Parts: sequence; C-alpha cells; structure tokens
Amino acid sequence: MSIGFGIWAHFRIGWGETSADGAVTIDPVYCLGLCSVAPAALVDGEPHGRVQAQHLIAAAEHKP
Repeated sequence: MSIGFGIWAHFRIGWGETSADGAVTIDPVYCLGLCSVAPAALVDGEPHGRVQAQHLIAAAEHKP
C-alpha cells in the first residue's frame, strides 16, 4: 500500500483536504530536500525521513 493511500484511508481525506476536526491536512509537496532519507514528510514543520503511512498517522495523532 502506498503512503498516500494509507493516510487517505485512515483520515478519510485526500490531497489538499482537512479532516473534519481540523487537526490534519494533507498537502503534496515537490521537494523537501530530504532525498537521502526518502520518502520524507513534514509534520507541523518537523521533517520526518524514511516514513511509512503508520509513522505519519502516529505523528499526526500524537500532536500536543
């Protein structure tokens, strides 16, 4: 399963959409400059490398 599909399925939102509670928005990006640790993502401005869907879901759900 792709990272995007795993996240879309979990939060039930697509690219450019925000969850009903406003806690999660999924935006595609062109480059984060993190090729050496790809795939990569930003969660609240914090870079995450070698991510999997489960990693991003956990990071998004454990926001303070």
